[in-house]
Amino acid sequence: MNRKFYPLSFLFAFLFAVAFWGYVNLNSTYTTLVETSLNVQVARGRAIEDVLPESLWLRVRGTGYQLVTLLYFSQKPQCRIDLSPRPLESSRERYVLTQDSLRRGIATPMNVQVLDISPPTVSFRTDVEVARKVPVHPNVDLNFRRGFTLITDLSHSPDSIEIRGTQRIVQSISSWPTVPMSLDDVHQPFVYTLNLRDSLRSTVRKSAETVRVEGNVQQVAELTFHDIPVEINAAPPDGEHVIRPTILTITIRGGIRQLQYMTKSMIRASIQYYDLMQDSTGYVKPTVTLPPDIQLVSVTPRVLRHTIVKKVLTSELKSDSLRLLTLDTRRK
Repeated sequence: MNRKFYPLSFLFAFLFAVAFWGYVNLNSTYTTLVETSLNVQVARGRAIEDVLPESLWLRVRGTGYQLVTLLYFSQKPQCRIDLSPRPLESSRERYVLTQDSLRRGIATPMNVQVLDISPPTVSFRTDVEVARKVPVHPNVDLNFRRGFTLITDLSHSPDSIEIRGTQRIVQSISSWPTVPMSLDDVHQPFVYTLNLRDSLRSTVRKSAETVRVEGNVQQVAELTFHDIPVEINAAPPDGEHVIRPTILTITIRGGIRQLQYMTKSMIRASIQYYDLMQDSTGYVKPTVTLPPDIQLVSVTPRVLRHTIVKKVLTSELKSDSLRLLTLDTRRK
């Protein structure tokens, strides 16, 4: 005779067994390790000089229900030590936190029992707090798509932060980096918010925790302008120095959206008259001034011929001819 199988009865029995097993285990006592953060508060105007451990490990005892709730469903316990009411005996105080003082600073939810703390003691020194402003250094690695580049320098805001700590630590810091970020196939402008490094969390306080990083990325293009006139700056009305040729062909490089607004009048080529007076070679190199973030590719010609034209006074002229004497500076 075959027995009849009842799925609902089997499921009920299985769930009852699981619930009974869970009830027994959750009410039993266990021991486990729990990580907790250490937060030390010192007197106003003071700063911690030694790096504190980032966390403490607690060996706690409690029921299964308490430990499960503590580990997965509630905030982790924190160790808060307030030393601000303690009077100062010297400008550089040293503190030793024993296991008992650490235990008194721990607030554990679910009333679990703290058995041990690792490390068992924490020692550090404090000194007078000072402030200093340091530049922010974005730690960004950019890999551009072919034909694209960063048109302007990478900008970030804020560009500097105020840090506070002991003089020995603060004076050793020249800049503050962000967390590293690497970008691949960059081909368009970007804006990111990066966290500042938190390597000295217990010893240095920062005026900001994040920095906004921006980059203007465009496709690279080149543009050539012909007939750019060369100006002689500070030349007197009766100046004797002349250059040949007086126009240039200039090729520039920049972002494609930048170059579409470029005009001939935005490019200046010039030579200082004083430089002409000091020249003894007969050749001078012009200076080209471009708008910001535009790169100079080539100038044709690269050098200009420099000559001195001496104008003869009327009293020195003969009646049958008008002489104009041209002297090459190389003959001087």
